[in-house]
Amino acid sequence: MKKKMKKVFKAKNLAYLIIFLLPAYLIRFKILGIPINLLECLVVLFFVQIFSDGNALENIKKTALLYRKNLIAAAIIISGLVISTLINNNFCVGLGIIKGWFVFPILFSLAASSLMEKEEDKRRILSVFYLSAVVVSLIGLMDLILGKVTFDGRLEVFFNSPNYLAMYLVPALIWAAFSFKRKKVFYAITAGLLIVNLYFTFSYTAWATLGAVFSLFLFFTNNLIKANRKIFLLVLVALTLFFIVQKGSDKLGNIKNYARSSLESRVMIWQASFKMLEDNWVLGIGPGNFQNKYLEYQKYFPPYLEWAVPHPHNLYLAFWLYGGIISLAGLLLLIFVWFRDFMQGNNANKYLLLAILLGFFIHGIFDTTYFKNDLAIIFWLVYFSIKKPSA
Repeated sequence: MKKKMKKVFKAKNLAYLIIFLLPAYLIRFKILGIPINLLECLVVLFFVQIFSDGNALENIKKTALLYRKNLIAAAIIISGLVISTLINNNFCVGLGIIKGWFVFPILFSLAASSLMEKEEDKRRILSVFYLSAVVVSLIGLMDLILGKVTFDGRLEVFFNSPNYLAMYLVPALIWAAFSFKRKKVFYAITAGLLIVNLYFTFSYTAWATLGAVFSLFLFFTNNLIKANRKIFLLVLVALTLFFIVQKGSDKLGNIKNYARSSLESRVMIWQASFKMLEDNWVLGIGPGNFQNKYLEYQKYFPPYLEWAVPHPHNLYLAFWLYGGIISLAGLLLLIFVWFRDFMQGNNANKYLLLAILLGFFIHGIFDTTYFKNDLAIIFWLVYFSIKKPSA
């Protein structure tokens, strides 16, 4: 019995370590010619650890049965991606994307969920992610002091763009707002650090997402814990001040003038995406093919404002384009099943989980909030936390 508990304890700690080191996906290399990253290597070690316990597979099986309808929806998404990859002859890149953004995140999150026997354990997973975001923000603060920003003065830390940093911080800030009453001083200091980092990403979409999420909870959830309402109001005031401060900035001015703004660039990308769907609405263009197709379709439009565009800047267009109508249907089913579980369940943390997922879906209107290794794992960890382990 003690040996079994020790193995479970080690597996849990390894799961926490993986969540803390989510940005480790940026450290990439090859093993026997196969592209892989440090995060995926840690996930493999995690499975080696839990499979050394004879009861681990049984626990995972129970969790999989608990989420069987959710997993059917996920399987539909993956099926669409595989079919589109095969049809579009993009085997290496396409299969690598399916592995890194779907198979590994789903399997890891499901297995990690099977180890968490209490709701508080599942909260601890998100608290570890929050600590990861705090460390990222500390590095970001050092970058600001040293002047390590992009050519246009935006903060990105070690991510590939400021928008990616913003997407990493948004769910962490939602967590902080819902957890503030537990440790007020700690969250006041650390959330302030995250806000400074988010401010210097100059991602208006991220700020608008936070505003939308907290507004929905403030005005449409009468049964929400009253202690959180003051925090949500404070966040909305901070967001208002942010846009007031930005009133004279070049970026906000460009949005007002529209031409050559980030909004205008997104509109052009969406127009090209819909043109691609006209020709590929059933089977899609395949994961990893967007950049090439985007350049191929330039002949139908005026000169692009942006040429390096790996994703369509819209979560729903991305699923449709990458996996065809099959993956889009799978995504819609995935959302429907989760919200049904939310309505039927009595999970003490369900409003927190709802807020984080709403952040993904609202932010996803203007950015591709899922298609990154770290974001995919965050999404599935939240997704597989809605049901009580004892259910």
